[in-house]
Amino acid sequence: MTRSLQRQRSRSPALGRRLWLALLIWAALSASVILGVGRLLTRPPHVVRPAMADVGSRPVSDPGFSPPTAQSGAQLLPDNTSTSVQAVQAAPVAALPASPTLNQPVISTQAPSAPRALMDVPRYPQERNLNCELRSATVLAAFYGWNFAWKELFVVVGHDPNGDPNIGFVGRSMDDPVGGIYPAGYGVHADPVARGLRRLGIAASAHHGVDAAWLRDQIYAGR
Repeated sequence: MTRSLQRQRSRSPALGRRLWLALLIWAALSASVILGVGRLLTRPPHVVRPAMADVGSRPVSDPGFSPPTAQSGAQLLPDNTSTSVQAVQAAPVAALPASPTLNQPVISTQAPSAPRALMDVPRYPQERNLNCELRSATVLAAFYGWNFAWKELFVVVGHDPNGDPNIGFVGRSMDDPVGGIYPAGYGVHADPVARGLRRLGIAASAHHGVDAAWLRDQIYAGR
């Protein structure tokens, strides 16, 4: 028991010296790392100064720098950059060649004219406000060779005092205002006009609901 205690006491100083040596090494390494980081943080930024074209020149920020001046009778030559810029500005601009003209089709914006025929139809004026149906009937009859006045046709067409234009003329006078309705002046429809033409010896008939093509065919056929 006594020997084992003596051995432990002899080992304790050696172990303590090793621990102290390790602590000293760790402290030295930590100090060197801290100093290196501090130098990096406190170091001023590195300024790269551009090189000047002439020998012995210094940056413009240098307090002792002064630009070169031309002596009496001497002339400073421009550098290559200014010479090239002057050459580009003085060079004339070449004109572009004209593009060849292509033969493009000409598209007409006008509609083709429809075929038409001019007939020798007499043109009689409308003398009264409400005699338009009677006047147009006498013009058509004159084209086929029947000549009579519209008043003659009015006599055979008749007047309907009850206001039915499918029976006879509706109105108090041929001079009533245009566009009125019964009891004011109105006019007459096609059936009484066709009946009046037949009474004068003309084979006339009234048609309803036909289109312009049918009417054109009747005219071309001479009917």
